[in-house]
Amino acid sequence: MWHQLPIHMLLTLGWMALWGSQAWWHEAAGAIVGGAILYALTKGTGQPFYLKRVAALVKFAFVFLGELVMAARFVVRISMAPRPRHQPGVVALPLRLKTDASITALTHLLSLTPGAVPIDISPDRTEIYIHCLDLNELEAVRASKERFEELLLEVTQ
Repeated sequence: MWHQLPIHMLLTLGWMALWGSQAWWHEAAGAIVGGAILYALTKGTGQPFYLKRVAALVKFAFVFLGELVMAARFVVRISMAPRPRHQPGVVALPLRLKTDASITALTHLLSLTPGAVPIDISPDRTEIYIHCLDLNELEAVRASKERFEELLLEVTQ
Protein backbone atom coordinates (compact mmCIF):
# COMPACT_ATOMS: atom_id res chain seq x y z
CA MET A 1 0.00 0.00 0.00
CA TRP A 2 2.75 2.48 0.89
CA HIS A 3 4.40 1.86 -2.49
CA GLN A 4 1.60 4.03 -3.88
CA LEU A 5 3.15 7.19 -2.37
CA PRO A 6 6.18 7.36 -4.73
CA ILE A 7 3.87 6.63 -7.68
CA HIS A 8 1.61 9.48 -6.58
CA MET A 9 4.63 11.78 -6.31
CA LEU A 10 5.82 10.78 -9.79
CA LEU A 11 2.37 11.45 -11.25
CA THR A 12 2.35 14.88 -9.57
CA LEU A 13 5.83 15.69 -10.91
CA GLY A 14 4.77 14.46 -14.36
CA TRP A 15 1.77 16.82 -14.29
CA MET A 16 4.01 19.73 -13.32
CA ALA A 17 6.48 18.86 -16.08
CA LEU A 18 3.61 18.63 -18.55
CA TRP A 19 2.59 22.19 -17.69
CA GLY A 20 6.19 23.37 -17.42
CA SER A 21 5.46 25.14 -14.15
CA GLN A 22 6.39 24.79 -10.49
CA ALA A 23 3.54 26.97 -9.23
CA TRP A 24 1.69 25.70 -6.19
CA TRP A 25 -1.63 25.44 -8.07
CA HIS A 26 -0.05 23.16 -10.67
CA GLU A 27 1.38 21.05 -7.87
CA ALA A 28 -2.03 20.88 -6.17
CA ALA A 29 -3.77 20.06 -9.45
CA GLY A 30 -1.14 17.40 -10.17
CA ALA A 31 -1.66 15.87 -6.74
CA ILE A 32 -5.42 15.76 -7.30
CA VAL A 33 -5.16 14.33 -10.81
CA GLY A 34 -2.45 11.87 -9.73
CA GLY A 35 -4.54 10.81 -6.75
CA ALA A 36 -7.57 10.26 -8.97
CA ILE A 37 -5.53 8.16 -11.41
CA LEU A 38 -4.00 6.15 -8.59
CA TYR A 39 -7.40 5.66 -6.95
CA ALA A 40 -8.86 4.39 -10.24
CA LEU A 41 -5.94 1.99 -10.68
CA THR A 42 -6.19 0.61 -7.14
CA LYS A 43 -9.97 0.26 -7.46
CA GLY A 44 -9.48 -2.35 -10.18
CA THR A 45 -6.88 -4.36 -8.26
CA GLY A 46 -8.76 -4.48 -4.97
CA GLN A 47 -5.85 -2.89 -3.09
CA PRO A 48 -6.74 -0.25 -0.51
CA PHE A 49 -5.96 3.34 -1.46
CA TYR A 50 -3.10 4.65 0.69
CA LEU A 51 -4.64 8.09 1.36
CA LYS A 52 -7.42 6.36 3.31
CA ARG A 53 -4.84 5.27 5.87
CA VAL A 54 -3.25 8.74 5.89
CA ALA A 55 -6.67 10.26 6.63
CA ALA A 56 -7.12 7.74 9.45
CA LEU A 57 -3.73 8.77 10.90
CA VAL A 58 -4.69 12.46 10.84
CA LYS A 59 -8.03 11.69 12.51
CA PHE A 60 -6.17 9.56 15.06
CA ALA A 61 -3.81 12.43 15.94
CA PHE A 62 -6.68 14.87 16.50
CA VAL A 63 -8.66 12.42 18.62
CA PHE A 64 -5.58 11.65 20.73
CA LEU A 65 -4.92 15.34 21.34
CA GLY A 66 -8.55 15.85 22.34
CA GLU A 67 -8.39 12.90 24.74
CA LEU A 68 -5.15 14.22 26.20
CA VAL A 69 -6.68 17.63 26.92
CA MET A 70 -9.83 16.13 28.46
CA ALA A 71 -7.84 13.75 30.66
CA ALA A 72 -5.50 16.51 31.81
CA ARG A 73 -8.48 18.67 32.80
CA PHE A 74 -9.90 15.71 34.74
CA VAL A 75 -6.65 15.20 36.68
CA VAL A 76 -6.38 18.92 37.45
CA ARG A 77 -9.97 18.94 38.70
CA ILE A 78 -9.28 15.99 41.03
CA SER A 79 -5.93 17.28 42.29
CA MET A 80 -7.22 20.81 42.96
CA ALA A 81 -10.34 19.69 44.84
CA PRO A 82 -10.31 20.80 48.51
CA ARG A 83 -11.50 17.35 49.60
CA PRO A 84 -10.62 14.72 47.05
CA ARG A 85 -13.43 12.23 46.64
CA HIS A 86 -11.82 10.07 44.00
CA GLN A 87 -11.86 6.32 44.30
CA PRO A 88 -8.82 4.69 42.64
CA GLY A 89 -8.93 1.08 41.52
CA VAL A 90 -7.96 -1.51 38.93
CA VAL A 91 -10.40 -2.69 36.27
CA ALA A 92 -10.28 -5.31 33.53
CA LEU A 93 -11.61 -4.14 30.18
CA PRO A 94 -12.15 -6.36 27.11
CA LEU A 95 -9.56 -6.09 24.36
CA ARG A 96 -10.41 -6.32 20.64
CA LEU A 97 -6.89 -5.82 19.28
CA LYS A 98 -4.96 -8.95 18.31
CA THR A 99 -1.46 -7.97 17.15
CA ASP A 100 1.40 -7.22 19.51
CA ALA A 101 2.09 -3.89 17.81
CA SER A 102 -1.47 -2.61 18.12
CA ILE A 103 -1.77 -3.76 21.76
CA THR A 104 1.53 -2.04 22.56
CA ALA A 105 0.35 1.14 20.82
CA LEU A 106 -2.89 1.06 22.83
CA THR A 107 -1.04 0.68 26.14
CA HIS A 108 1.27 3.57 25.29
CA LEU A 109 -1.64 5.79 24.28
CA LEU A 110 -3.49 4.99 27.49
CA SER A 111 -0.41 5.64 29.60
CA LEU A 112 0.06 9.04 27.94
CA THR A 113 -3.43 10.16 28.89
CA PRO A 114 -3.64 11.11 32.58
CA GLY A 115 -6.04 9.27 34.86
CA ALA A 116 -5.58 5.75 33.48
CA VAL A 117 -2.47 3.59 33.52
CA PRO A 118 -2.37 0.17 31.83
CA ILE A 119 -0.90 -2.44 34.16
CA ASP A 120 -1.03 -5.74 32.31
CA ILE A 121 -2.59 -7.77 29.52
CA SER A 122 -4.33 -11.06 30.35
CA PRO A 123 -2.42 -14.20 29.26
CA ASP A 124 -5.07 -14.99 26.64
CA ARG A 125 -4.87 -11.37 25.36
CA THR A 126 -8.60 -10.74 25.72
CA GLU A 127 -8.44 -8.20 28.57
CA ILE A 128 -6.36 -5.21 29.57
CA TYR A 129 -5.94 -4.30 33.23
CA ILE A 130 -6.03 -0.56 33.86
CA HIS A 131 -5.48 1.42 37.05
CA CYS A 132 -8.03 4.25 37.12
CA LEU A 133 -7.54 7.36 39.20
CA ASP A 134 -11.29 7.52 39.82
CA LEU A 135 -13.63 4.55 39.40
CA ASN A 136 -16.54 6.99 39.28
CA GLU A 137 -15.18 7.99 35.86
CA LEU A 138 -14.89 4.40 34.63
CA GLU A 139 -17.19 4.99 31.66
CA ALA A 140 -14.94 7.81 30.44
CA VAL A 141 -11.90 5.51 30.63
CA ARG A 142 -13.81 2.74 28.86
CA ALA A 143 -14.95 5.15 26.13
CA SER A 144 -11.41 6.45 25.69
CA LYS A 145 -10.03 2.91 25.35
CA GLU A 146 -12.77 2.01 22.86
CA ARG A 147 -12.07 5.14 20.79
CA PHE A 148 -8.34 4.38 20.69
CA GLU A 149 -9.01 0.75 19.77
CA GLU A 150 -11.35 1.75 16.95
CA LEU A 151 -8.82 4.23 15.56
CA LEU A 152 -5.97 1.71 15.82
CA LEU A 153 -8.06 -0.84 13.94
CA GLU A 154 -8.75 1.81 11.27
CA VAL A 155 -5.08 2.68 10.92
CA THR A 156 -3.70 -0.86 10.94
CA GLN A 157 -6.22 -2.53 8.64
